[in-house]
Amino acid sequence: MNNDQQELPIMTQHSDEDYATYRQRSPFFKALAVLLLIGFLFLALPQVVQFWGSKPQLIQDPALTHDPVAALGRAAIVVVEAQSQDGLGMQIKKGTGFNVDVDGMIITNQHVLSGADAVSISFIDGRRYFSNRWKQAGGADIAVIDIKGRELPALKLDYMAIPHSGQEVTVIGNPLNMERLIQKGTIFDVTPPARGSNLSYIEVQVTAAPGLSGSPVINEHGRVIAVVYAARKKSEQSSTALAIPVTSVYQELEQTIAQLGDR
Repeated sequence: MNNDQQELPIMTQHSDEDYATYRQRSPFFKALAVLLLIGFLFLALPQVVQFWGSKPQLIQDPALTHDPVAALGRAAIVVVEAQSQDGLGMQIKKGTGFNVDVDGMIITNQHVLSGADAVSISFIDGRRYFSNRWKQAGGADIAVIDIKGRELPALKLDYMAIPHSGQEVTVIGNPLNMERLIQKGTIFDVTPPARGSNLSYIEVQVTAAPGLSGSPVINEHGRVIAVVYAARKKSEQSSTALAIPVTSVYQELEQTIAQLGDR
């Protein structure tokens, strides 16, 4: 991995508002305060516009909801909520996952689950499951969550498909709380494993934003060939998704799924 990579941040509940009070002594001071406020906003406007403009623009293309690959995979995409308790109360991190077994085996990122006491998994049909059984797949940023389900929609992993530059793929995830957003993109680059490692990664030209962690990269046959784990910032307004190919971790994934399957 090079220094340009950064992990997708986790969305948290917070407030950017600062509160202050002041004493109104006369209409003159009130008018002066209004003028000062207008002047401040005028000076700050370019910075405010720049800040808003730096956020990714994510809008679902209605045509993609009828795409056969997306329609097949969307039902298997889940919302992962990793819950942890600390002195401040319940903390929740949100990410994406996808089911690969009709009885419930969810693949997501290890960093989404890090520090969690329990996780909840929500499907598009409203079914929700809770679990405290998950395991990291080898040393990769991939984890498998075991849930007790039945007849769940599932995606298939393609352990034989080798991603290549120029390949068109579909990424479905929950960036910026937009559940099951469908994006079509192209594999921009394939980076081979570093010396002494089996892990490689690919770069996909889709918009990466908080919450996309754990999203599947799906090929034209509707099978998962990689798992999104990070973002690469291209400019103030855009970024691409970095993903781990399934071929790099197929042995670890098979072993982890088998271990969790011994219920």
